[in-house]
Amino acid sequence: MVPAAGLVIGGALAAWWQPGGRFRSYIQHFAAGVVFAAVGVEILPDVMHHRSPLAAAIGFALGVVAMLAIRGLSRRAGSASERSTGGRTAWALLAAVAVDVLVDGMLIGVGFAAGERQGLLVALSLTGCTFSLGLATAAALLSGGSSRRRAAALTTALAAVPVVGAVCGALLASQLSGLWMEAVLSFTCAALLYLVTEELLVEAHEAQKGPETPLTTATFFVGFLALLIAAMTMQH
Repeated sequence: MVPAAGLVIGGALAAWWQPGGRFRSYIQHFAAGVVFAAVGVEILPDVMHHRSPLAAAIGFALGVVAMLAIRGLSRRAGSASERSTGGRTAWALLAAVAVDVLVDGMLIGVGFAAGERQGLLVALSLTGCTFSLGLATAAALLSGGSSRRRAAALTTALAAVPVVGAVCGALLASQLSGLWMEAVLSFTCAALLYLVTEELLVEAHEAQKGPETPLTTATFFVGFLALLIAAMTMQH
């Protein structure tokens, strides 16, 4: 529910106030640091604990392939929409965002299947991503001609998708153990790393539209430290 709330808040904020590129870059850098910390602090130790290199390699490779395939399909849908209508339609945009947050929700569900603390940290780490996605989605809808109310309403409707994804991911992963869980955790690790390197940081640099400042870079490490401290606090 927390990442879903992040999506709603981001959409509502962008519908009534247009954030600048530098602000979005700060948010995305911070979110990237938080997600990267979640991988290093929670997911990777669990993968190492199972000690099954083959299952880890297969799960990791499938995670990379799956994320590349999802990204390719999303870009293809956007290109087809631009060719047919002269601009990316609201429905094509919403479909692409729905796929994105569905995957995020499933990763959260897998995290909870691995353990309550792991699930909480993955959920918290992805809240920054959904908030940033809410900002971008509402801004794109407004630029496409949607009213403020419609942009906020459509973004709010998307908030149900990660909840459904989390439930499905938790139900599926809870039936797994041993090598299967090792492969799923490795898949999650690859998916989160892809989210950091190929989505959040790339979009952060594009949003800034200028040279990166030390403060912008520092927000990545602030996000990393914030989740690290949260994880250490939960251990006690």
